Amino acid sequence: MKKYLFIIGMTAVMFAACSSNDELLTQKVADEEAVDEENMSYEHLMGTTPIEFAGVDVGVLVDITVEEETRGTAAATIPENQQLGIFCLSYKKLDDALGESFLNWADGATYKTLNRWQDNAKAHIENLTSGGHGVMCWDDRNTPHYYPKLDYFAYQFAAYQPYTDIIQCKGSTITAWIPIDGDDDIMYAVSEGPRNGVVTDELAAYAYGNHYFSEVAEDGEITADHKPYFSFSHLLSKLVFNVKLKDGASTSGHTFRVDSISIRNLVNIARVTVATKDGSSSIANGLINCFGDINSSSIPDDVRANLQERGVTTGKTNFWLREKDGSSIRDLMEGNAYKYELTNSFKTIGGGIFIPTSSGTLKLDVFLCNEDGHLSTSSSPITVNVPTGGWQKGKYYNINITLTPPKYFMDDTRGKVSQWEGGADVENIDVEF
Repeated sequence: MKKYLFIIGMTAVMFAACSSNDELLTQKVADEEAVDEENMSYEHLMGTTPIEFAGVDVGVLVDITVEEETRGTAAATIPENQQLGIFCLSYKKLDDALGESFLNWADGATYKTLNRWQDNAKAHIENLTSGGHGVMCWDDRNTPHYYPKLDYFAYQFAAYQPYTDIIQCKGSTITAWIPIDGDDDIMYAVSEGPRNGVVTDELAAYAYGNHYFSEVAEDGEITADHKPYFSFSHLLSKLVFNVKLKDGASTSGHTFRVDSISIRNLVNIARVTVATKDGSSSIANGLINCFGDINSSSIPDDVRANLQERGVTTGKTNFWLREKDGSSIRDLMEGNAYKYELTNSFKTIGGGIFIPTSSGTLKLDVFLCNEDGHLSTSSSPITVNVPTGGWQKGKYYNINITLTPPKYFMDDTRGKVSQWEGGADVENIDVEF
């Protein structure tokens, strides 16, 4: 499923006079030796055309439109206040005096600051309504966000969620390493060019940057169609758990509620390709790979060390079901009754679990609790087979579990609990145990 986020409210373009140091920076160069890299700081290069968001404070109004796509895809559900990472990246030279080697995002590259203009900047969405409208704000509202004043490159934006500070950049590829535990979806988007033919092809070739917005402002009002927008895609599958007691089964006078649900041994390391240069005309969409071994040769040593510092030690872990806000489902009340007390009708439990599409056959543990607080579970896990076609990105699956009430209880100990709306034809996976 795709959700469209329109950046609205770009203010008028202004240009400040150059200082003597700025004059040095604006000299066009033909080779890397001519560049004074010590002067290529973000502050020196910052222009006056804001990457600015309209609305309250310094946010941007977000308009999310849900498209009808493949069955089972999710409706607009962007976690409110969860951090996004945003990159503003060069993708095309606008100055023929620059050699091809200048178009390089890598650390240590000439013009690295200009090439990676917004480098994993933190943002988040606020005031998200049921209709999918909200405000996206920079996390640090005191830090100015402007396009560079030098028209050396045209820029595109790449965004992903949830945020991570484990970022790698090698030449024309930027990757984000994200520890996962089932609580959060991973979403990704690359901005697209001006919409609906609002500018000529010649002008669209300059989007986005100082030159582009100054030309648009000279021709008239800058509208939402002139600005970057994002089409977010889900990179994981979502499982929705529906549980009931088996019809006609004896409860022996007890009431039962779901205490917790977990999936055993899922991979918990994701590598997302945030951006890859696709020739000289665009930035390619993201790719996700997941790893079940922290010692995999595909994980660089510095990344492995960072992951281990965050408690990722094996590459696999149990994923536990939680509420949408990340809180435990245990002992939640609705009025005078437990929220997840079971009957002979299916009840949706928790906020779902997000899994990699490579997960294969799943092994579930369902813990029940009776009115006295005693826990029970099956002596062996519940098996959920891979659906036809495999687990797919952007799809959710109803896991319908029918349980026979237990006749025995375990003591009140258990493992540690760590921490989409679909079409009418969403896949259902029925399990009886």
